[in-house]
Amino acid sequence: KAANPGLYRRLVETSATGCSPDAMAQIELDLPRTFPEHSQYRGGADTPAMLSLRRVLMAYASRNKVVGYCQGMNFIVGVMLLFVDEERAFWLLCSLLEDILPPDYYTHDLSGCNVDLRVFKQMLLKRHSKLMKRCEEAGLGVEFFGLEWFIAIFSKTFPMETMLRVWDCIFLEGDKILFRVGLGIIEDNEKKLLAIKEPHELFQAVQGLGRTELDADNLLKVGFSLRMKRSQVEDLRQQYREEVRRERQERLAKKAEVGNC
Repeated sequence: KAANPGLYRRLVETSATGCSPDAMAQIELDLPRTFPEHSQYRGGADTPAMLSLRRVLMAYASRNKVVGYCQGMNFIVGVMLLFVDEERAFWLLCSLLEDILPPDYYTHDLSGCNVDLRVFKQMLLKRHSKLMKRCEEAGLGVEFFGLEWFIAIFSKTFPMETMLRVWDCIFLEGDKILFRVGLGIIEDNEKKLLAIKEPHELFQAVQGLGRTELDADNLLKVGFSLRMKRSQVEDLRQQYREEVRRERQERLAKKAEVGNC
């Protein structure tokens, strides 16, 4: 912010032309979906909170045209705006997306988030193989619960106090906290989940993971007690980044073949 005084206001003023039509359309779709039960965001698209949310999201889409806008960012900014003014929320978003998370986390194909879900799955298979087998038999992949956790940085999952404690750790310690917290949730709930016999009951229980996580101290204690080296996380990311890249190239090649038929 100090290095770019006035940048946010300039981006807001030019966002009507600087923000792509696709990003603008998706932002408008997602505005009414952002915490509709919260008093700050009730009342339609022209309430002060909604106007601030729109400006921040459009300004960021104008600033970072590679990312533009991605679903999930509305919830992140929506939380930020409950505590800071919109310019501070804009710079917090910049810091999160450009300095803390991998740069491709919110690209149009979510490749960075997809990589982290595969890393997370590998960690779960290593630590909770029995539970993962049970989930697989019930048709519940890691993305069923992990995608919302990671793409919205737990803002749609935890009660507010717990989520803020987790965010403090992310801004202080970095993105490895995503895995620590995710593993902590599973660690806390594994016995309960394994005791469930019916697939539909397991579906409901997994869907509700974290919704009532009120003991942030215990969650973080469990997460930080797990052995996890940054180098190991980055090695796994590199492995799955190559896998995701190859899959993307194969999809593009198949699409080109169909187009040439």
